[in-house]
Amino acid sequence: MTIAQKLLALAAIKTALRDAINGKGGELDVDSAFAAYAAAVAALPDGGGATVEWVAGQKPDPLSHFIVRFSGTELPASTFANNVAAASLEFDTPNLTSIGNSVFQNWTSATSLVIPGSVTSIGSNCFFGWTSATYLVIPDSVTSIGAQAFVNWTSAQTVDVLREAPAAIPVNAFTNLPASAQIRVPSESVDAYKAAPGWSVHASKIVALP
Repeated sequence: MTIAQKLLALAAIKTALRDAINGKGGELDVDSAFAAYAAAVAALPDGGGATVEWVAGQKPDPLSHFIVRFSGTELPASTFANNVAAASLEFDTPNLTSIGNSVFQNWTSATSLVIPGSVTSIGSNCFFGWTSATYLVIPDSVTSIGAQAFVNWTSAQTVDVLREAPAAIPVNAFTNLPASAQIRVPSESVDAYKAAPGWSVHASKIVALP
């Protein structure tokens, strides 16, 4: 199978999984759909050995816990995009430093996110469209956040940013946070975040971590 064929196969399986979960495919069979999806992910030529595990919810509720197991340093772009079934995400990625563009885009059912403490770089659109997520933790290891990385977190209540020195971010990294959302940063860094490029547009939301 060529690289192009593998990518097309993965796209088709993602669509089938999404349709099954949305009730468009007749009888719901999340487990078999995801097994095919996971196999296709593992077959990607640039996947770096990434594997995934699906922990199904109780039917008829298919929402699930999604575990990424990966020994490499960078997750390739769009690897897990548009997984509308996953309610939560766990990383088993001890060497991960970079999450590529759009890797976890449009996880519309996920409710929270804790980024691993090994990660230094988050790509553009990486976590775009997590519309159900209320809580986000960005560790102090993260030094770079791409354009629109956290756009449309429209249910967000709390964003905890653990780094003392503000990471480099574009002005649109957090577009469409609710007015009531708080961005909590180290107490000694509140003024620095309120003045920093990209962060200053959210100055009214920036408060000290408890």
